[in-house]
Amino acid sequence: MNQFKKWNIIGTIFTLIIGTLLHFLYEWTGGSLTAILGAVNESIWEHLKLVFWPVICFSWIEYKCYHPKPKGFLPIRVLSALLAMLFIVISFYTYTGILGFMIPWLNILIFIIATISAYIFSYYRFKQPKKCYTTPFATFLSVIILVGMIVCFIVFTHHPPQLNLFLDPVTQSYGIS
Repeated sequence: MNQFKKWNIIGTIFTLIIGTLLHFLYEWTGGSLTAILGAVNESIWEHLKLVFWPVICFSWIEYKCYHPKPKGFLPIRVLSALLAMLFIVISFYTYTGILGFMIPWLNILIFIIATISAYIFSYYRFKQPKKCYTTPFATFLSVIILVGMIVCFIVFTHHPPQLNLFLDPVTQSYGIS
């Protein structure tokens, strides 16, 4: 098994396990830092953390272990995290829009599919990275997006906009209740 395949399989498992634990982290601890990392309510926004943080954390570990460093690593990983998050948002709103209600096991399945898709995307991009991923501009843009997402998770956890993305469907509230 080649290096990319091995790391992507491990990353998928890591993300599924850590993402699942992050779902309960804030409930277990109630701390400010854990609010940034874990879901503070049942909104879609809060559930995006469950895929974002594990992918980024695992990517850091993975990058430290690679020799030689893969070309376009940061742009590919940031894009795969964004694609997973986009898949979660689109899938959730599509099925709840059609059915008119939420199904917990389907939400879990969406998380699993989003995670697997993120790492499959990364695997194929690492195998043959396109020039657009390996430019200094792509790396710069990836850093900006990564920092922007982190800032958004910090700010919107405590001060969420009054939009459906941030609405907890269970409590009908926003942010930390």
